[in-house]
Amino acid sequence: MSPAALTSVAVRRRFRIASALIVAVVIISTAWSISTGYARRSAASYNASSHHYTPAPPPTQAQQSATLVATQAYRREVVLSTQAFATATSNLVLDIQRGDASAAKKAEQSAQAAYDVFRVDGASSVATMAPLDTLVANQNPALPATGLHAVERDLWSGQPSLALSAATNLANVSSQLQFGLLRTIITPSQICARLDEEVGWTVENVIGASQERYSHDDMLDVHAVVNNLDATLPSVEQLGRLVRPSATVRVERAMALVDELAQQSTSATSNSHVSAQQWRHYARALDSLEYALGTMSGVLADFGTGRNYA
Repeated sequence: MSPAALTSVAVRRRFRIASALIVAVVIISTAWSISTGYARRSAASYNASSHHYTPAPPPTQAQQSATLVATQAYRREVVLSTQAFATATSNLVLDIQRGDASAAKKAEQSAQAAYDVFRVDGASSVATMAPLDTLVANQNPALPATGLHAVERDLWSGQPSLALSAATNLANVSSQLQFGLLRTIITPSQICARLDEEVGWTVENVIGASQERYSHDDMLDVHAVVNNLDATLPSVEQLGRLVRPSATVRVERAMALVDELAQQSTSATSNSHVSAQQWRHYARALDSLEYALGTMSGVLADFGTGRNYA
């Protein structure tokens, strides 16, 4: 082989070696970059995950005690309201059978006020709740109207005997309601959420649309809700003050405004004695309370029902 040929072969060999070294360096650098980046992402992911799932510290003894007080207070109001509903509907049937329209009206209103307390809890626990408080206008016109508003219609239109069938059905369902809601034990966060829902329902359906369309006593529903809030919120606020006082103060202030408005009327105040401005004031006050309760529900999200506390 000529020197020129040998030189050419040597050059090609050196070129191949250099190329191989370059490729190797590129592969190693790429692999190192990928592994380093993955390690960084993994570490970041691990740190983020660890931070996100950091368990909340166990509740203090005072928080445990306040939790139990709150859950038991709410359960007591639900149970008492189902008992009041059973008593009122039983009296309602007897009053209609005796032909005592005045007493029957009072019994119907007592049943309605009791229902307003456990409305949200019953809707999630008892399958037969839907027809109990449905407006007559929203029921199937091809079927006999049922529920509290069917009774209301017949009593206030001067036909109490027509209300007997719907009243009897309400009395029969009352035992099922008592059994279904007897074990209502929910967390403080859930209590706030359900009260929040009830307040929102009141603004939208009582103040905004009217429920008592024959008796024209919508203040009956408003006062039932306010009375329930007055009975259950203080125990929730007790826990809230231990967890986040600022959020609790907002609930207290909003509730104080609602109570101030409630003092201007009674559950027997007819719609004709409530001005449009008063309704607007109520709506704004309840809207503020609804917002504050929603915030409080989030604040208390880490607390259980208290049943497993020592």
